[in-house]
Formats: sequence, structure tokens, C-alpha cells
Amino acid sequence: MTGGTKASAGVDPKTIVAMPTRDFFIDMVTRDIPLDAVVLDLVDNSVDGAKRLRGTGTFDGLEVRIEANPSQFSIVDNCGGFSSAVARDYAFRFGRVSGEEGARGTPWAVGTFGIGMKRAIFRLGRKFYIRSTWEKSLFEVEEDVEVWRKKGDGPWEFHFKKLDESTHHTTEKRGTEVRVTHLFPGVADAFKVESYPTDLASWIGERHRAALEKGLHVSVNGVPAKVGFVEILQSKLIKPILIDKTERPNPRTTLRTRIYAGIGRVPEELPQDRADEDSGSDLASSDLAGWYVYCNGRELLHADKTRLTGWGDGNPEYHPQYSMFRGYVFFDCANPSLLPWNTTKTGVESEHAAFQKARLLMIPALRQAIKLMNARDRELDIIKGPTPITDAIRAASSVVLEKVRPSEELVRPAEVPPVRRPQKTEAKIAYTEPIEIFELARERLGIRGRRPGPVVGRKTFQYYVDHELN
Repeated sequence: MTGGTKASAGVDPKTIVAMPTRDFFIDMVTRDIPLDAVVLDLVDNSVDGAKRLRGTGTFDGLEVRIEANPSQFSIVDNCGGFSSAVARDYAFRFGRVSGEEGARGTPWAVGTFGIGMKRAIFRLGRKFYIRSTWEKSLFEVEEDVEVWRKKGDGPWEFHFKKLDESTHHTTEKRGTEVRVTHLFPGVADAFKVESYPTDLASWIGERHRAALEKGLHVSVNGVPAKVGFVEILQSKLIKPILIDKTERPNPRTTLRTRIYAGIGRVPEELPQDRADEDSGSDLASSDLAGWYVYCNGRELLHADKTRLTGWGDGNPEYHPQYSMFRGYVFFDCANPSLLPWNTTKTGVESEHAAFQKARLLMIPALRQAIKLMNARDRELDIIKGPTPITDAIRAASSVVLEKVRPSEELVRPAEVPPVRRPQKTEAKIAYTEPIEIFELARERLGIRGRRPGPVVGRKTFQYYVDHELN
């Protein structure tokens, strides 16, 4: 290798500078992450704020308002804010200090990697403004990202535009505002789509079901996020699986894993003639079937039907006949860094020990549910006799997961040997031909009468049998 550049002023010529450039950092943290996911990162921060403010209590009265249009994006909450000290030492730091747990000690947090807010503002646009009011401080930070990224190898730092650490703020006034302007073209175009607020609100409802159930109100351009759909059928005759295990990843922390597996709701009215029922299409939407995985109440997988959650791994591949299946996995830990989520919180870390242990239990639980659904399909194929599984499913009610009691076995009625339909001895044939050819065949066959079609059909088929099959 020849040539090269001179060492930077003030740098030991024997030192190799390995610090990433700002351009590289911004590109890497925003690459491949969907727009909805970065918005969810900001909602995660608000949820963590609510947890700091209310602990295990209700979130009634707390709200998160998102406004998104082609000119700017903003998210405003009254969830307690965060202090200027947290801003200095954590919130604007790129990554998390080793050994720091949760969002500055927030137990059961959903923000864990120390990158969500920064990634969001870098992903959305070129300028941002952040204001946070906490119990003992108020601060504002405003930055032009394009100017910041051109500062070269200088310190990676931001500066308070306003700072007040002398005023006490009541609970009602505490909260955070994040506003991003000069949006990137792709972001602005996404916010132009008429259905975007409704779609995003629906996604937030799915991902933050636990926070919404506790009373947190979230809206997107005025459209409220509604609690995500979670249900499982239970009765005296059908009882889902619940495996509830607790372990200690380290001496100070416990990790709780709950696995539910069973079947979901069927329509209120099913066809009375079981002989005419389709095996599965009348049961439930495939959009809802699959596994749902949560970490500290934050949904990571939604209706997953892949090998990741056990489909096709000792079990059949997913098929619409299994549209009734519902499976839920909850990982809960005071230290969120011990949970099996990926860095974008759009899925699980498949090799994580906690997920691998859970998966070993999910696969046989899914197998039991598949056996139930297959038995139900066999009942639908009979023309007479008892149908205890079908009847039990119809009589079961959707219950909240908290009402399910621990059981490693899926309880269901015993299957009755089916009485099969009688074997068919005849088949009906029907086809259409041009009228000119039909009339020619009718004349040649000498067929008269008001309904010559069936007779022509039988005669022409018999001709084929006589000349081709004999």
C-alpha cells in the first residue's frame, strides 16, 4: 500500500481513529426500519413515561396525541416528561451505558436500546424540536440535523435551547413534545395517504394493547387507537393451554413467561345443515389466526404463521382450516434488556435463550390445538350422529386471558367415530356447445322432444364409452 493521508492535528500518529462518521451512523440507524416502527418508538417512550409516573396504577387521564401531515410530525404527551439530567446522560446519548437498566431504571420498560428517539427524528426529517417538562426541570432542544451531521469529527453533542432547573411543575403540566419538520419526501408522501391515520392508530392499538387497557389514550390526527383484538374460547368442555413459568436470569431479576394456546371465536350463526358446511372457511378470519408475542406488554409478533413460531416444525404448515388457532406468549421482566426483542421491536430475536425455551413449549401446544381443529373438521364430514366437539365450540365463550387457569393440556370432548357419507354411485355431467353443432348432433341422433339436451348428452357420452372404453 502506498500513499495515505497525514494524521489529524492533535492525534497521535500511532493512533488509528475508529469513530464512525455521522453520515454513516445516521444511515445505519435509519436503514431498513419502517416508518410505522419509528413512530412506535416514540409511543414507547410515552408509555415508559406513564409507567414512571403511575407505576402499576391506572393510566386514566394520560394521553398521547400524534399529528402527521406532509409539513411536520409531532407527538405530545402528558406522561410525566423526563428530567434535564436524563436528557444529558441518557435520552440524547447514542446507545445505552453499560449496566444501565431500562429507561433510567424504569421497571418493565418497553424502551431498552437507547436509540429510539434519535432514530425516529433522524428517520423523519431534517429539523427537530424537543420540549420536556418534569417535576423539577424544563428544557428545550432544537437542532438542524443537516448542520449537525456536517460538524465532522467534533463532539457528538446537542445543546439546550432553554433550560430551567429551578421551577417545580405540577403533575398536570408534565409531559414531552417531539416535533420534526422539513420531512423527507418519502415520509411526507406517506402522511398524504388518507388512510394513514386510521392504519397507524390501528397498529398502535395492536402493539400497545396493555397500555390502552390501563387507560392510556392515544390518537393519530384525532383518530383514537383502540385496544387490540385478544380472545380465546373457554367453557366447561373446552379449556385452553396456559403454561406459566418464572426463572431467574440473574440473582436480582425474574423473567416470567406465559404461553396460551387454544381456539378463537366462531360466527354467532353457523349453517344448520352440517353436510353443507365448508371445513374451515366459516370459522374465523385467517388474519387473526397465529401466534402473538409480547415483551412487557408491547406486541412484537402479530398473528404469526411461520416456522419461527412452530408452524411446519413438527406441525403442519399453516392452512386456512386452522383459522381458529389463537396463541399468545408474554415475556415480562423488570429489566427489558433480558427480553427477546430485536432492536427495532418489530420481531423477536429468534436465537435468544428465553424465546428458544418458550418455542419448545409452543410447538407441542400448537400441535394439541391442531388436533382439536382436525377433529372438528372430521365431525363436519359426517351426515348423522353426535358432534360433541362442534357443539362444545359453539357453546364456548370468548374470555379474557386472565380468566384462563394453568394447564399444559388442551381440554376438549372426546372424538366420536364418524359415520361417513355413503359412497357416490353416480356423477352428473354437464357441458355447453355451440347451438349449430348441438342441432347437428340432435338431428343425426334422431332425438325429438321438448328437452333434447340431456338425451343428447347421454347419447354422446355413451358413444364415447362404446368406442373408446370398450
